[in-house]
Amino acid sequence: MEDLIFGRFLQDLREKRGFTVTQLAQTAGVSIQSVIQWEKGLNKPPISTLEKVALALNVRVDEL
Repeated sequence: MEDLIFGRFLQDLREKRGFTVTQLAQTAGVSIQSVIQWEKGLNKPPISTLEKVALALNVRVDEL
């Protein structure tokens, strides 16, 4: 359940920033499939990747 909450939050934040899944993946240096899996709540990114995602979305890691 926690992964799904994170996924929904990530998707909402991505959309508010005007990013497509592809744009977020490219900016964070991850695969499109990874972003899709995170947003669906299937898993979460490792902390090293979470830092890249936070940077791409212009938020702090602890906000994610």
